[in-house]
Amino acid sequence: MKILVLNSGSSSQKSSLYQIGETLPDDPPTALWEGKIEWHDEVAEAEVKGARGVVQKDQVKVSSRAEAVEHYWALCGRARRVPSRHVLRLMLPDTA
Repeated sequence: MKILVLNSGSSSQKSSLYQIGETLPDDPPTALWEGKIEWHDEVAEAEVKGARGVVQKDQVKVSSRAEAVEHYWALCGRARRVPSRHVLRLMLPDTA
């Protein structure tokens, strides 16, 4: 089973993805990936780290929280660790 952990703050979004078997492990599992994005004013800084320790970082100009989070998930996708579209629809506001 895969478990996506989300922690949203007023100016940040932190996420981790874990995989566990049929029973709970004795020790906490290592994250398949973990990432965070923090934004202030019009700048967002994102970081995604895979299980092998490879880190991707990015900085971008944004005009809203939604834009910052969308950029974060795009970075996760470039790291090939993005959650399903269903999960993303739950997290992002409907802009249509």
